[in-house]
Amino acid sequence: MKRLTVIFVLLFLKTIHINACQCGQILSANKAFKAAEVIVSVKVLKVLSSIDPKEKVISKSGDTLIREPVYGYSKLLLVTKTYKGALTSDTIIIDGDNSNCEFALEVGKSYIIYADFKNGHIQTNRCTRSGQLANHPDITFLERKLKGQKKNKT
Repeated sequence: MKRLTVIFVLLFLKTIHINACQCGQILSANKAFKAAEVIVSVKVLKVLSSIDPKEKVISKSGDTLIREPVYGYSKLLLVTKTYKGALTSDTIIIDGDNSNCEFALEVGKSYIIYADFKNGHIQTNRCTRSGQLANHPDITFLERKLKGQKKNKT
């Protein structure tokens, strides 16, 4: 009976997804705007360092893991609008950092990304105000900022 209980507990623990990302307080839209080097709305076109989502990977401990191409992979993004930052292309690469705080981007979905440059690519995480474009709370704020930038240029 003890053995059965131990097996059950181990199986249960193996299925728990632990998220150890500790962000603290997320910045206000205004402070985040000032802090970010790049703010863009994008559509995720594809995963660049793709592996089959059902590919089995054997860990050092001998466990069989199923890898998903969401975390830790660079992705190609189509920039649909630039709110801040000087970009030289309509497409950009965002690097995954394979950490617990990595912001997951899914192919085909649209996002607002608050990011910084790192090694020529942009990088973001869940501790920024990045999020899905649909109903993003910063859209009105960002549109006003963009309108103000255009007004100041004329």
